[in-house]
Parts: sequence; C-alpha cells; structure tokens
Amino acid sequence: MANGTGIILLYGKFLEGNSSMCFFRKIIYIGESEGKAVYFDTKLNHPVMATKSLLLSTENSRNNGKIIILVLFILFSLTGVTQLFPNMQFLIGHYSFRTIIYFIIIWLLECFVLVALVERALYKNVNAVKLADRNNFKNAIDGNLIWNSFNNKKVTANKKIFAWCFTIFIVLIGFLAPVLILTITLFNMFGKPIGSEIITLSLAGVVTGVSVILIWQNNLIRWFQVVEKYQARKIKWRMKDE
Repeated sequence: MANGTGIILLYGKFLEGNSSMCFFRKIIYIGESEGKAVYFDTKLNHPVMATKSLLLSTENSRNNGKIIILVLFILFSLTGVTQLFPNMQFLIGHYSFRTIIYFIIIWLLECFVLVALVERALYKNVNAVKLADRNNFKNAIDGNLIWNSFNNKKVTANKKIFAWCFTIFIVLIGFLAPVLILTITLFNMFGKPIGSEIITLSLAGVVTGVSVILIWQNNLIRWFQVVEKYQARKIKWRMKDE
C-alpha cells in the first residue's frame, strides 16, 4: 500500500511540471476573473493572467451554444470529406477499405478541430501573461464550472480519485475506440451493407479529441493539484506586475 501511494505521489510531482523533461504544459488554465483568463505557472509557482479569448466565456458555456457550433462544424467537415468520394459508395454501399479511409480522415478532422478550438479558447494569449493576485486566483477557482459541481469546496481524496478515474476512463475510450472500430470493420464487417451505425462510428474522433484535451489542455488532475496547493497556502505570492 505504501509503495502504491509513493508511486501516485511521484507521478503527481511529474504532472506538476517541475521537471524540464515533463511533456505536460507549464501553464495550466484555472478559470476566469474580471474578464481575464487565469492560469497557474508551474515553473514560476505563481498564478498569472491574460486577456481571454472571445471563445472563452463561462456564461456561454452554461448553455449549448458551443456544442451546437461544434456539431455544425463536424457536419460541415463530414460534407467536405464526402466531396473526396463523388459516388458516395463508401457510405451507401458495403464496408470496404474506402470506409476505413473515411473513418481515419473524419476522425483526424474531428480531433484536430476540437483541440484547435479549445487551444484557442483557453490559451490564445498565454504568451502575454502577467502576475495575478490572490483575489483573481480565488475568483477563477470559485467560478470554475467543474468546481461548482461540488458542494464541499475542499480538495479531498475522493475528488482526486474521481479526477484520476474520470481522466483514465475517457482517455482509454478516446484512444481505444478508433482502434476497436477499425479492427471490427476490418475483420467482421467487410462486405456487409453500411447502415445508420456509421454516423455514430464517425463521431469517435470527438472522444479522441476530448482525451487529448484532458491530457494536455485542461487536465483535471493537475487542476486539483493546483487548488490543493492554494488551499494549503503553498503558493508564494509576489508583487503584481514585477
């Protein structure tokens, strides 16, 4: 048990980004405050802030606006891809190698577009950050939609376990689903008529995109680590705009 705990703590240190070998991003998105995007710089060990992107709005994220935009974009992408196959036989005929090519192209498009949108929304002005004060950092934490889903505003072991389980579950699905779909298509569905299930299978790239986001753009595990550090008063505050 002690060894297992030690491994988790060691990996947690790795996720914090203190090592130059860490491939996770140095600056973590925390939330919004006073019209600014607030981050935590793991190398500086201090909150920072920058002008937020127009795509980033806590108020708008409470409705389905962004989801609608994403779905429409995926549909337009699907339409664009189908232009590469004028006869549309790969959609109305039988499963074949052209179906596999279609899957790969549409999944890559979905993943790239979703990741690009989130990157622009969360980190558009991250290269022009300034130091943030306690009040802005607290407001960013308190205004985070995920944080507001919990009644108890303390980082607990249960919350950290939830973050790990949720992240691992989504990441596994995101990266295994395309492989399983291609495997099933190749070995079990070749030559069979294409049905309405192809629409659902075509959206697997969205889950892969979400997996990428959970790892590199909006990592829930790292977010809880930062909040835990804040609540434990382990952040050394500096004068604003040194």
